[in-house]
Amino acid sequence: MDCVVSVSGGRSSLLMAHLVKEKYSHLYENMYYVFANTGVEHPDTYRFLSQGSAALGIKIISIRAVITMESGIGTGWMNSPLSQDREIFADMVYKYGRPNTTRRHCTRVLKAEAIRAWCRDNVKSDYVTALGIRSDEPKRLTRRDNYKFIYPLADNDIDRDDVEDFFKPFSWDLKIPKQLGNCTFCWQKSSVALGKANMEYPQCGEDSVYMDEIDVIGTLPMYRGYKTFYAFIAGSDDVPSRKVCATEECQPFE
Repeated sequence: MDCVVSVSGGRSSLLMAHLVKEKYSHLYENMYYVFANTGVEHPDTYRFLSQGSAALGIKIISIRAVITMESGIGTGWMNSPLSQDREIFADMVYKYGRPNTTRRHCTRVLKAEAIRAWCRDNVKSDYVTALGIRSDEPKRLTRRDNYKFIYPLADNDIDRDDVEDFFKPFSWDLKIPKQLGNCTFCWQKSSVALGKANMEYPQCGEDSVYMDEIDVIGTLPMYRGYKTFYAFIAGSDDVPSRKVCATEECQPFE
């Protein structure tokens, strides 16, 4: 059996990849560390993943979703550099519309489906998927009949403090505030968090407006109350759409 380690780009998933490499490798015939690039992560996420994986001796396979506009054709994959390319996200919007509180297809298409497509082409045996969900996130643990998941961090009682303590000594540690984690303009964040993110990183708003302006018939704006980016951050809502948002990594298979 093989193990596909889903690396989302944050601290938890990189520590999980390191843990799997050090303690689980004897259990599997092959180990694959796969990162699915949404194209709209913060630049420091790409730097952290590149430098951190090199320092820890982890070979990251960076891919992106390939979305064909023709109906009936599912998501494919191709190799991707560890860098921004908002057209990856835009391709998803053109085909499936903008994600929002009732349509969370961004993670499904750009991460889960891309990784599964890669696995179909590259993993020749039965496999499990390792996810970087910690012991302090029990509600995020899922058991699916069709896919086999393992949770190395949770199973080893590793929580948020343990993750942060592990990376503190390293000069290449992630250097962005929590509100800039995940995709920078993520629709799940609160208006306050997005407003702070936009002040610290103006491309956050620029990229979101780019997605807002894509002409897709019948598709509503991304943010709560179906508001556009600047209309949403003008509010004072400090509650994210999901408790996990803006403080945790967005896992592909939740």
